[in-house]
Parts: sequence; C-alpha cells; structure tokens
Amino acid sequence: MAITSDHTMGGYDKTSKESIHKPNKEEDLKYFAGLLSLKIGGTEKEKQLVEIFNEHKLLEYHVNTLGRTTKNGNQYTYVGFFTETAREKFIKDTRITQEIGEFRPLQWLDKLDQTITLSVTGIDKHKHNITEVERTIERKFGKIKEILSRTENYGKIDMKMQIELRCTEDELMNTWGIIVNEKIIKVEPLNYKFQEIKKRGIHNAILMDIPIELEEEDLTESLYKTGARYWYRESNKNDNFRYSIRVYFKNEYEQKNAMKEKFEIQGQIFTWLFRHPFVATPTTTTTIEETREIEMDMTMKEITLAIEGIDINSAQQKSDARYGWTGYDIINNSFNEDNSKGGTVLILKNNISDRKYKMEKIDGYAIKLEILFRKQKNLTIIGIYRPNDDRLMTNRINEKITEWIQEAYKLDQDIIIMGDLNESASKATKKKQIIKNLYNHDLYDVHEVLVGKETLDTWKSGELSSRIDYIFCNEDILKEIISHEVKDINVELTDHKALTLKFKIKDKIKYNKRKYLKELGNQYKKIVLEAEDWEELAETIEDIMINQDDQDLTGENIWNNLVLNYESEYHEIIKKKENERKKDEEIEGLNKTQEKQKIILKKIAIYNKLAYLDNITFNIKKIMEKTKKQEWREYTRRTFSNKIHKLSEKQFSENLFINSWGTSDMGKNYAMKIMKMIKDFNEKKLENDVDLKIDNLRTHQGRETFKYINEEREEKMRILYEEIINENIELNIRKREIDLEEDIGTMIKKILEKSRKKIDMSSLIIKENDKYTIEKNQEEIKERVYEHYKEWTRKRQIDLDLIEYEEEWRNIYSPIETINPIIYDKLTEPITLDELDEVIKIVKNNKAPGLSGIPYDFWKHSKDLTRNLLLGIINESFEREIILDEWKKEKEKEECGYKIEVERITDINEETIEKEEITINATAFMDDTTIIGKDKKSIEKMVEICHEFFQINDIKANV
Repeated sequence: MAITSDHTMGGYDKTSKESIHKPNKEEDLKYFAGLLSLKIGGTEKEKQLVEIFNEHKLLEYHVNTLGRTTKNGNQYTYVGFFTETAREKFIKDTRITQEIGEFRPLQWLDKLDQTITLSVTGIDKHKHNITEVERTIERKFGKIKEILSRTENYGKIDMKMQIELRCTEDELMNTWGIIVNEKIIKVEPLNYKFQEIKKRGIHNAILMDIPIELEEEDLTESLYKTGARYWYRESNKNDNFRYSIRVYFKNEYEQKNAMKEKFEIQGQIFTWLFRHPFVATPTTTTTIEETREIEMDMTMKEITLAIEGIDINSAQQKSDARYGWTGYDIINNSFNEDNSKGGTVLILKNNISDRKYKMEKIDGYAIKLEILFRKQKNLTIIGIYRPNDDRLMTNRINEKITEWIQEAYKLDQDIIIMGDLNESASKATKKKQIIKNLYNHDLYDVHEVLVGKETLDTWKSGELSSRIDYIFCNEDILKEIISHEVKDINVELTDHKALTLKFKIKDKIKYNKRKYLKELGNQYKKIVLEAEDWEELAETIEDIMINQDDQDLTGENIWNNLVLNYESEYHEIIKKKENERKKDEEIEGLNKTQEKQKIILKKIAIYNKLAYLDNITFNIKKIMEKTKKQEWREYTRRTFSNKIHKLSEKQFSENLFINSWGTSDMGKNYAMKIMKMIKDFNEKKLENDVDLKIDNLRTHQGRETFKYINEEREEKMRILYEEIINENIELNIRKREIDLEEDIGTMIKKILEKSRKKIDMSSLIIKENDKYTIEKNQEEIKERVYEHYKEWTRKRQIDLDLIEYEEEWRNIYSPIETINPIIYDKLTEPITLDELDEVIKIVKNNKAPGLSGIPYDFWKHSKDLTRNLLLGIINESFEREIILDEWKKEKEKEECGYKIEVERITDINEETIEKEEITINATAFMDDTTIIGKDKKSIEKMVEICHEFFQINDIKANV
C-alpha cells in the first residue's frame, strides 16, 4: 500500500493520547486490518474504496493504494494504522461495516513492539563489514539499542545485541539467518518463545561432495531457493578436496520439497543426504517438543467465504457463530479449477491443535495429520472427499490411504478416517473401492457397528437418498466410544447429514499396556496341545471306553463317563507337558529361549506391581487436585474485594496447607479415601519405596515430593515396558530362526496363523432419539438392565379372547397350505455317522469348549467307539425327545451375569441399604428362535405356543 500526508481520522481524537506526535511514514504503520479481496471485487471497486477512505477521513493518512497480502491461500486487501486505538476505532465504525464490509485485525501483519536480545553468530571477519551487518539487521528486525557482547574466534565474530523490534512475529520467527555479501549469518532471539526457537535444527539435510573450488557464496542463491532457513559449511574436507554443507529447514514439508528437486550448480548435480528427525516413543515429551508443524490460523468464516463465496453482509454471516470459533484451529484443504473442485476441512480445538504433527494432503481430496500425546497412543486423523466418477483420483486416494494406514499401524497409532466417500452402503462391498480397502485394514464402520441393521441415510437429494458419509476407526478407538449420532443440518446449507463421534482419551496411558503384558505372560505360561497330543489323548479315551463295563455304556452313564475320563486324562497330559518343560529348564543352557522367557516374566511381574502402585497414586493425585481447586475457589471468594494483596493461584498453591481433610464434610470423605489408598499403597509398595503419609500431602513440599516420586515411577515403567517389548521381539525372532532350522512346517503354520477376533461385551449400547450412547460403567449397566427387564417382565392386562378370535392373528399365523409336509420328513431321520463326520471336519480348532469342557480339537481326533457313542446319544435325544440331564445343566446364573442386584437406600438417616434382585431364566434372549421336533405336527404345536407367549408378553421375534 502507499500513503502520503497524514491527517487525523475524522478530526482530532481527544480520547487517544497515542495519536499525539504520531509518525507519518509508511514504514511506521504497526497495526493492520483487512478483509478477503474477493468481497471487494475488481480494480474499479478498490478505487472507489480509496475515495471513500480519503473523503470521509476514515484513516489517519491519505491513502493512494490499498495493500494486498496472501495467507493460507486466501488473498486479503488491507489498510494500516499507526496505533492500535486507531485500528479498533476503524473496525467498530458502522459506516465501514455497512458500506464496505466487515474488516478484522490481520494480526500476522502487526509489528511487534518490544525489546529483545538477538544472537548473531558466524560473521566472517574477512568477508563481512560489521556496519553493513548492523544495517541489514535493522532493516530486517528493528533498531539496535545496544551491543551487549562481542567475541571473536578463528576469524568468526559472534555478537549479542538489544533490538527494539519493528517487524512482524512471522518475520522474527521465520528468519534464521541474514545474507550479507552472499554469505549467511545465523540470527536467533534469546528471550522470545524459547520453546519454539529450540525446535530449530530438527529438519536438516547434508549437501555432499562439493568441490573445494566452489565457494560457499556460489551456492547461496540456489540454497535460498530450496526454502532453506539456514546453512553452514561443515569442517570435514576429505582427501578428494570436497566438503559438505548442512542445511536446515522449517519443517518436514519444506525438507521433502527441497529433496524432490535436483540441486545443480554450474552443470554439476549434488547429492542430498538426510534422515527423518528423531521421534522418541509416545510416552516421552520429546515427540511434542521436538516436532515442527505447519501453522494455520484461518477462521471458519474465511473458509466458508473462500470455498462458497457467501456474502459477508448476509444475515447468516452476522450471527454469533463468528465468535464461537475463536478457540479452534481450522485446517482448510481445498482445490478449485475450471473442471473440478473439492474440499475437506479439519476443525481442531486449540489445545488439541497444539499437538498436531506431520500433516500431508492430496489437495482438495484427502488430508492426514497426527495428534501427539505424552502418555498414550498417538492418533492419526484422515479426512476424505472422494469425487464421483473419477477413477484416477479414487485410485490415488486409495493408494495414499493405504500408505497412511500402514504407517499408523507401524507406529502403533489409533486411526480415525472420515468423510464423504461417495460409495453407497447399499452396493456390494467389491464395488466400494475405498470401503473395501478400509475393511481389509481391520477398520470398523462406526455407524454400522453401533446401529446394526437400522443404518440411516446421510445424503438426500429430492426423492433420492443413500449412506455415503462414513466414520471408520480401529478397534481400540471403537472400545472408547461414548456416543454416536447422525444429525440433521439445515438443507439450505448442505444435502448431507452430520455424523458425530464422541470418544474418551484417557488421562493415564496406557493404551492397554497391562492387558498386553498379561496376554504376553499367559502366552509364555500357556501349554498348547499340538495335533499329536490330541491324537494321544483320543487314543487313551478310546482304550478306556472299550474297557468299560456294559452298564457304564448305557443311558446317561455314557456321557458322564466320557466327560469324567476326558477331564482326568486331559489334566494328566497337561501335567506331563508341564513336567517336561520344568525338566528342560533344569538342564542349564539347554534352552536359552526358556531362560529368556523367565526373565521377561519377572519383568512383567515388576511392571504390574509398579502399575498397581501408579494407579493408586494417580487416584490420590486426583483428590489432591480437586481439593486444591476447592481451596482456591474459597480463597478467591474470601478475597474478592482485596485487589492489592491478593495471591496468584501459583503462589496460593505454594503456601497452601490442606486443613480441610478431616474438618469439612467433603474433606472427611476425601481423607477417608486417601487413608484407604495410602494403606493399600504401603502394604503393596516395593522394597525401596518410602511409606506414604497423609500429613506429608498437606504441604506444598510434600506434594512436590509426591509428584517427583510418581514421575520417577512412570519413567521406570516406561523403560521397563520398552525392555519387555524389545526382548520379546528378539525372543520371537530367535524362535522363528529355530523353527526355520528344525521345523519349517511349524514356522509356516505360525506365519499364516491369524489372530482370532474377540467380541467385547463390556458395554451397553443405548438408543435414545436416534442418538446412540455407549455405557461402560458396570454399575450403571446393571441399573439400566435391571430397569429394562423389570419393565419387560411386568404383569400385563391381556384379553386372551383377542388372541383366539382376532382375524388378523388367524390369517397371518395359519399354516401355509402350499407347503408339502414331506419336506419335514428328513428333519426327524436319524443322523448318520458320515453326516456327523462331515460336521466335525469343518468346525474350527482352538474354540472355547462348551459346558462339557470337551473342545472340537478332541472330537476331530476321536476314534470309532468314542464317536459312535456320541452319535448314539444325539439320535436317542431326537427319537425320545429327551435331552440328557447333564446337557440341561447350566452354569450358575451369577457366573453368567443374569442375576442382577441393585442396592437401594431405604433410610437416608440410618444409612440402611437393601438389595433388590431380578433373575432372568435364560442364558440370553434372542430375536430368532429355532424349534426342533420329531414331526410336522409337534413343530406346529410348538410354534403356536411360542406365538401365544410372544403375544401375551408383547414380544416381537422370528420363529
């Protein structure tokens, strides 16, 4: 922008002392405001704005042209101000809002107004003029007030100087070096955003094998064009008279872009050598502190404007929503050309956005970023827009998704993938290219998993509708979902619905570390019977059954003897294998893998003890934090009128002695909980642990000591966990090597073996007004199930005459005359041995056994007599319509969880409690019922009984 003579905005402003003796040069403008250029229009419109500004004296000066700048792909038209007061007055001027549009502060253009210390290093004594260096610094940053120090070593001068800043924050933070006489000099603020400054240096590369005849100055222009922020010549000249230059980049994106291009000087192409920046394990702070992300600060309104071009002065834009997005980071990924367009937007809360890292995208169609956490699994978020009927782009998106998912699995990260996939759920899976890919990577369609068959369409246009919007996630995230909802949105804004997903990010780790270690320990201890073991067991049982007396092979005695003999012989063979394992362990050096397993098991035991103590101290810490907040609120209430001698929250915490534990009602409750946990801790603590005492936790010093001890324990756990994981990997590699040498068949079998899917039944899905809430609290689940079955089994007033004489009942449930009764005949024929063999052959191994305790593995190896005895029992049950008493027996209902108890307070004064319980006389209630009978007539009779029962009890089910 260009300005000439200054004047006061609308006359002399008596309220602003800043405006007195104000500067009047363009470089003195310090504060800026603007709006999107697309809202202004062309050049003629801009000239009209200049005339309006000058005619009404809306600025502090006479403006000739308006400024233009680009931020995150959007162009802004802006004006400048000498003072912040003038900018605020300009923005609030209703004439500007009504006639031109709504300006907002462009804070990234604002000049900093403070004094900092600047470090300037690497000034070449022979090639740099100090006066010229100082002038360059003043042009770049601001006025030099004082040279604080100057040192000289080996022809290099280092300086520290005090600078009165007159630059933007972006200019200060993004300038890592200044170029004087074609040589770069390193500059670095020493007392400004230290945490960000120290991240410099993470992303670097080495330019190798540069001939000594090529001076560093010859490379300056080309290095600058790569996007490099700073570089220096390494003192590593080799025997071939070549040297290297280390080059630093702001982030991984800039580093990769530089690597893509050939670096060519005077016809020679030079080689880049670079490594990925070190990223520590997720349980350390370095992952957050040592990474650099691409920052974006667009607001939701600007995205809407840039993508859709909505009028800034419309009623929709004047809503309070503008102020609702101030706590969010909006990441826009849009693409717009003549023949195609697309866009995805990720909106993150600022406290989550601070953790974002490693963002990648396909412009307009896919975006991926990682969210880093200190004490739990990191999270990969992927947003997708798949264009319809664009096979090439679909293939590209699919390939990129595959790459991102595999990388996330490799880094043990959780995954959420969401977006408009333009693949209808009603189509066959093979026709849904992206969805098929997600299924193949063991990701779950959240809506389908939680809703089942009641899936809702997410897109509607006229009479057409389908489900084309999805959220996919991995199994661990699925377990942490709290709620899921499909929301309607104003049809004027979009023809899509919104899918929402709410899940819990735990305060403590531990992304199932203890569960994993438990499974690992069980894996070492567990004895798995191989095929030859089952064969031996089956032969033993066959011999026993052959030698049974005749009376033991009749009626129910057959089954009882079979089960008892199986149990006895099974335990014998397990005991035998355990003894073999112990015998091998006693022979020193015979099996190093077993010795390694023992070491890992000991470490797992130590980790579990530490984790148990850590859980106790974590709960104590929560009570301490709650107490401190309550004490702070009470203090602020007492000292509300005292504005002078009031402590800050930090000072208050440092001086706080907690007396409330034992005095107030809430404090007594807290004290009782803490005392109980302290007792538990002191009983289970390790040998070198110090006893916990509640009196120590009352003081700030005691609380700090407690915090330090907890951090030490967490660090021990982290190191121990990594040791266990690494040693287990080494052990598995060694086992695989042994299998390769001694038993290649076992090795191939293990490689092809897939992990078995497990059903998680620890949660309760509740549907309320199309919102699905997942209840995980076991007590709350009991309460809800109790109320559900209490309502389901309530006494109902039913008119039985309606059932018998209702015409609709008779028509719907009358026998179908067109069915030939002959089809039922084969249902009651005895089962043949070949049929039984066929069924046993196709059942899966390693499945949990039924009530008998006899798994399919045994039946697959069973011999002639054993299998014929089973066949006889089955056929006798069909023929006599009598099931063995042992087959009728069920486990105790308490074990299955169907005896539900709820405690209720009957007298709040006496604190008396009584239990209410309800017993469900079924292992489960299913909506599909299978009936077996000896003939058609008996089946029809049972169907009739079922339907009457369902009608009386108001139940809907399939028979």
